[in-house]
Amino acid sequence: MSSTGSLAEKPIFIGGLWRSGTSLMRAIIASHPQIAIIEYDLKLWTLLYHHSLLQNWRDPATAQRITERVLRQKKIRKMTVQLDRAAIVAQVAQHAQPDHGVVVAAVLRDYATQVGRLRWGLKTPLNEFATEQIFAAYPGAKMIHMLRDLRDVVTSRAKRFENAAILETYALWKRSVQLGQRYQALYPDRYIVVRYEDLTADPEAVIRRVCAVIECDFLPEMLTMGRFSRSPSANTGFGDVAHHQVTNVAVGRFVQHLPPVEIAFFQSLAAQNGYPAVDVDLTLTERARLFSLRARAALDDVQRRVIMLLGAGQPVFELLKTNQRFLWIARYLRRTWRVRAA
Repeated sequence: MSSTGSLAEKPIFIGGLWRSGTSLMRAIIASHPQIAIIEYDLKLWTLLYHHSLLQNWRDPATAQRITERVLRQKKIRKMTVQLDRAAIVAQVAQHAQPDHGVVVAAVLRDYATQVGRLRWGLKTPLNEFATEQIFAAYPGAKMIHMLRDLRDVVTSRAKRFENAAILETYALWKRSVQLGQRYQALYPDRYIVVRYEDLTADPEAVIRRVCAVIECDFLPEMLTMGRFSRSPSANTGFGDVAHHQVTNVAVGRFVQHLPPVEIAFFQSLAAQNGYPAVDVDLTLTERARLFSLRARAALDDVQRRVIMLLGAGQPVFELLKTNQRFLWIARYLRRTWRVRAA
């Protein structure tokens, strides 16, 4: 195990699609007495980072402005833990060339200080899309990537958020899986993909593996999530999962709740990644809709590849809708050219 000083410089990030068990993992990891992870999703790397890309960090006022923007976020202001604004600003000011990573670290490190913990972390769905940026900012950072059966992800999203975007979820899950495979191979000692189904089937074995990667001692009380956790672990729209409980009751729920045509559409991708397919009988009308969904998904995939080519290789551009992507890409490139010309 690393020394206390070095562990403080190894923040823990939790990513994965919405409804994939990220809240459960946060509750487990934040139950360790040395680790502090804010109970809210903060889009510091999946959204605010885009804004930071457009800033001129050579201007001393930029760091102050971005720091204030982070601290003004609604979810930070509603926290019961009060952050020390002056200490955060002073910490950022200590850096000769502050950047987005410095600001984020100052805010989350102060949160850890306020709750008496050594290490800080951040749980936000889709964090895995910013892995390269996060690892560049924090050489000791760790990433826990939650992965869940795509069919159950869609079922849970549809229950909690009506009209959940089918094609958006399909594309993001597909890309999330690809990123998980890539980064776990590139950074075996810093990145771990955890399947929700494995976690609920054998919590202790899975969390022991996670602890080995993030470099913390496994403690049995982490699995009860009650002693140190500051927020509920269950985040379900079905209301049948008790807080502070690791259970597999939500595994395979799609069979009873997802329309047959959507099961057929999603499981063609899920089956390619180790999730067993189920038999589905489709009417002629449903087969026509399935064909349409597959054609649109293929078109969206081509569009994403074009966007990535235009997006200066920034994976986080994938998280924006099409019209937003083009706008941000144009502004990002314009700002980059200006800074280089200065």
